[in-house]
Amino acid sequence: MRNRSSPESDRLADAVIERMLGTNMEACPSSLVDDVIRLVRDTMHRHEWARVERNPHACRDQIRAVILERLTTDSRFRSRVVRGLGDAPVPNEIGRHVFLSYRRAQSDDFVELLARELEQQSSYQAVYDTRSLVAGSFPSQLSRWIRTCHAFALVVGPGTLDRTGDPSDWVRREIETAIDAKRPLVPLLVKGGSMPRPDDLAPSIWTLSNAQALPIPEGYLAEGVGRLVKWLVGLRA
Repeated sequence: MRNRSSPESDRLADAVIERMLGTNMEACPSSLVDDVIRLVRDTMHRHEWARVERNPHACRDQIRAVILERLTTDSRFRSRVVRGLGDAPVPNEIGRHVFLSYRRAQSDDFVELLARELEQQSSYQAVYDTRSLVAGSFPSQLSRWIRTCHAFALVVGPGTLDRTGDPSDWVRREIETAIDAKRPLVPLLVKGGSMPRPDDLAPSIWTLSNAQALPIPEGYLAEGVGRLVKWLVGLRA
């Protein structure tokens, strides 16, 4: 079954096509163009690729479909496209994106799977640091993504919150921003993670201990994300 794309994936696919085939081609880095050309060539049958070489504009829809499929299923390719385009818009008002906060050394791979599953099951865009931030002011972009998110989801595994006693810890700073912006917050308990007690947290993030957590047991990602989507939809009521 074909993966359902998100509005952000559609936007990125259109941006790549426009810059490859349109008037903005010079704005697209040659290395990104090479990556996309290689992807299209390796994905298509030989006769399809021959048509692309002869007239790429006539094959625009086919090229876009290949790019969109990879954007939807491969978060590393997606990050490559975002960095290459260098124009990922950071919204100025509450949007339909869910910010995923996590401890990178512990949950990197899981967050990629979580983001993909969320976008397959819903129309929400998953946003997190390595996927959505581009060149520029990292703290400023991070703050704006969090302050305009539909909800803030914190991936909590064993030890995720151990370093939040340090005011410079990025996970702590992300939680503080979400609390300050009064964004709905849901801890996602993974890999045996558990909710902290107030005494275990810095005063600036005590609110976290009162949040209703959503466990996602190993092997039940789709079911856990299904419950997350129901919670997200309920926020609009």
